[in-house]
Amino acid sequence: MEKVLSEYDSTRCQGLVKNNPCMNVAQPGSNYCALCDPEHQPKKVLKNYLLGKAQDQARLSELSTNEEIKSLREEIALTRMLIQKRLDVVKTDTDLIMACSSINALLLTVDRLVNSTHKIEQSLGELLERDTVVRIANYLVQCLIKHLENVPNVNEIIDAVLVDFNKASTKPLLPPPT
Repeated sequence: MEKVLSEYDSTRCQGLVKNNPCMNVAQPGSNYCALCDPEHQPKKVLKNYLLGKAQDQARLSELSTNEEIKSLREEIALTRMLIQKRLDVVKTDTDLIMACSSINALLLTVDRLVNSTHKIEQSLGELLERDTVVRIANYLVQCLIKHLENVPNVNEIIDAVLVDFNKASTKPLLPPPT
């Protein structure tokens, strides 16, 4: 199979090999090489856990599609599902007291899984640093000012954008409008 010299080569396959760009030349009329072409790949959905109840399978699928979690999805979803099942059994205060240690252990497991996922995302460079987000926001504001300079009420528009942008964050990213 013919290789390209640079990942920026326009004839490079658009597929990924172990989270890295495929360096093969794409087939004529396609964006992919013969190995990466999604139309020729077997369609398989492999789940790590085979659950007997359709309700459990549906719930696991629902929990594992959360876009906030990039990896260890099924483990986190399954642990959350176990917490819910344990809480569903609780009918009285005595039941709750009896379930505390197992619920606590499950909550600690979720915490460890989420922290591990966060560390994995950081090491893969999938998270943006706060400084990067602030730079992007400042650049956006500068672009708006530049391109809207002749629009009436431009300052009010920019102020409204800043307010909306800050609402999307738990901490203000940009100074409040003046």
